[in-house]
Amino acid sequence: MTENRPIAEEMQLPPSCNKQARKFSPALLVEAAKTASVVGTVLMLINQFEAFEGTMAINVTKAVLIYCVPFCVYLYGSLKVRD
Repeated sequence: MTENRPIAEEMQLPPSCNKQARKFSPALLVEAAKTASVVGTVLMLINQFEAFEGTMAINVTKAVLIYCVPFCVYLYGSLKVRD
């Protein structure tokens, strides 16, 4: 008779396939923050250049979203690749 062992034990899947490996890690969050700071700054200069010239006020809501979007995209892409 054969034993009913989980497939992951029989196939010796790499750790990236393990559900524990898909959790947020501090290193992943730091890399996402670095990416968001670079990409967000470029987008900020493109979208709110008038505010940096002094002809308009900075829209704080847009500024926050400009940095949040690349942060979330980086996290989503990193976690999706690990699936």
